[in-house]
Amino acid sequence: MVEYKCKRCYKLFKQKIDYNRHLGRKIQCKNVNLEECEICTMKFINSKELLEHKKGCGKLEDKVEKLYGIMTEIKENCEKFKKKSKEKSKKIKKLEKEIEKIKNDKNNNGSTKISNKSEDDMSNSVESGAIGNIKGNKNKQKVNNYITIVNFGEESLKHLSEDKKIKYLSQGIKGIPKIFQAVHYNKKAPQNRNIKTDKEGNIIIKREEGWQEHEDGELTSNIDNHVLDIHDEVGEKLDKKGKKKHGKYEKKIKNKDKNSFVKKMEKKLKKVVVKEDE
Repeated sequence: MVEYKCKRCYKLFKQKIDYNRHLGRKIQCKNVNLEECEICTMKFINSKELLEHKKGCGKLEDKVEKLYGIMTEIKENCEKFKKKSKEKSKKIKKLEKEIEKIKNDKNNNGSTKISNKSEDDMSNSVESGAIGNIKGNKNKQKVNNYITIVNFGEESLKHLSEDKKIKYLSQGIKGIPKIFQAVHYNKKAPQNRNIKTDKEGNIIIKREEGWQEHEDGELTSNIDNHVLDIHDEVGEKLDKKGKKKHGKYEKKIKNKDKNSFVKKMEKKLKKVVVKEDE
């Protein structure tokens, strides 16, 4: 069976019409940097798939695992025994050098490799002085409950389960405000809360330049892009009734006279913002 793959985001499509629709969207999908397995050099779209692959691909040697275990224990104790933190930091650096040496040895003989990402994360934790409180990568960190809000249009949907996506998508037009709320106002993804009201009651959104007033139709356009992504992922899993309802939404949003529909949807989405911001 022929499958069509997007060269930017690597999504697969069984039907050419869905593939062409994906390529023709106004806002292009994001380029995906494939993650490579350090052991066998296979490439994967996301970290989750890579981690699942690693479970059966190979294991770190006992000595390396013990060293990581010792490092973790030392880091946890640093908070409890601050007076001895300098001494323990020296031990951590010593262990890091030993791990680096083992890694180089393994690279030379083509055996198991140690993830550079893991070492970077550990180094960041030691240097920041907030061990155990750091979550995320170098660009987006959560330290002492500080949240970095992403720019409007860059929201992640990783916090939404497949069941939720299918449920909301199957509701057609009625499900759009629910998807909007789940994307921007879910407790599991506080970094997506990039829409709010100002003192005058105007709706503003977070951009690269800062908080700015939103443009007409911008909320609907934003959520339509997320709907497209969700449909690409779970569209084929909708039942007959769900596909029919979602089809009605697509007809409305693609219609030549769609301005009337967009205005109505924009009002519904604004109500969500105002309610959540109370």
